[in-house]
Amino acid sequence: MDNVIVPVNPSVTKTPDFDPIVATLQARSLGIDFGLYLDAGVTLTGTPTITLSVVSGIDAAPASRLTTGPTVGTITTDNGGTGVASAALDFQLSDLQPNTKYLLVYSCATSSGDTVAAFNHIKSTLPQ
Repeated sequence: MDNVIVPVNPSVTKTPDFDPIVATLQARSLGIDFGLYLDAGVTLTGTPTITLSVVSGIDAAPASRLTTGPTVGTITTDNGGTGVASAALDFQLSDLQPNTKYLLVYSCATSSGDTVAAFNHIKSTLPQ
């Protein structure tokens, strides 16, 4: 996993932003791990969603940048996650448009009947 975000405060849905990605060239596997957010024994269930939109820059089809997932999974501590089973959303982004900042909004139902939600950003950069 290239880049993992672990939200730690359930009252704050804004998570740290991902590191920039090289526009049009790079595909990156990413993850949001809710392991510290969920109560003990609670897992992510159902169909997770990720919505991409443009904050600044130009991209006529931001949803098409989500090339794999999202899927519910487990991100090990070796990969920067919590290791909590079925507490993470795994996905891949690719072909981000040059000099564009994207908003990513995540949601997924849990085994307790709640729905977790969070958001953050990722920027694309050009090779210098």
